[in-house]
Formats: sequence, C-alpha cells, structure tokens
Amino acid sequence: MAYKKLVKRGIDVVRSDELLLEAFRRKIFNFDEFSNNLIKLQVVGGTTEERVGFLIKKALEMKKWKQE
Repeated sequence: MAYKKLVKRGIDVVRSDELLLEAFRRKIFNFDEFSNNLIKLQVVGGTTEERVGFLIKKALEMKKWKQE
C-alpha cells in the first residue's frame, strides 16, 4: 500500500527484490545467494511468486550475458 502511494506521488521507489537483483548484478551476491535471499523474502511476504520467477529469469539472462 505504501509502495502504491509513493509511486502515485511520483517518487522513485526500489523494491527489496529489485535490490537483491542489483546486488547480484554488481557481484555482491552470487546466483545461489541471490535466489536463496529472494525465496526468503517471498516467505515473509516481501515479494510474490510471480516476481521471484521474473527476477530469477532476469538474473539467469544476466549470468548468460556475463559468460558470453
């Protein structure tokens, strides 16, 4: 609810799950740490199953690009 209010007011907001993805992108977390923390966040209601799937897919794409 607070997220929606901030967005409506034009404030740039970063979600917790997006911070985890950014940490993975910056190599602060490896893929296993990223995915484990993302699942823990979901367990406590900090993200949804759909977003977990989406963000893991994004991380795998990043990982693939890094390897090429």
